[in-house]
Amino acid sequence: TTVHGEAELVLLRTRGFHPWGQLAKPRHGHLAVPLDGTHALLLGGHAGGNYLDSVEIFAGTAMRGFPLPVKLRLQRAHFTVTPLSAGGFLIVGGLGPDNPAHQPEVLTAAGSIPVRPVPSRAPSLEAVSLGVDEVLLFAPYCQFRYRK
Repeated sequence: TTVHGEAELVLLRTRGFHPWGQLAKPRHGHLAVPLDGTHALLLGGHAGGNYLDSVEIFAGTAMRGFPLPVKLRLQRAHFTVTPLSAGGFLIVGGLGPDNPAHQPEVLTAAGSIPVRPVPSRAPSLEAVSLGVDEVLLFAPYCQFRYRK
């Protein structure tokens, strides 16, 4: 029932877990997007009784998270993130206080941009990038295509 903000490093060779720093904000149900070998973007999630719209970058070399000035348009947890070839990320689905499942957004360094709502209100949507800013979304009973 407690949300922790610790990061751990897993060494597959030794099958060992090692403390690896603190997140800027404790969270669960968030998404972590690898940026390079030492940095990850942490988006949204849930912290105790609140859904989050915060975005942070976790720097592995510094062993800590740093909050970013951009935010998700809606507070959400348990969603899908798909990188777009022109930059940014398509964020779809999830749970939250404003029913974010049907309202996708594109997150860029400049902020969040709303996208036309998805006909399905299913909270779990899977997304597959088709390249050149086209993403195919799979809901339990339907398929949709996002085009920039």
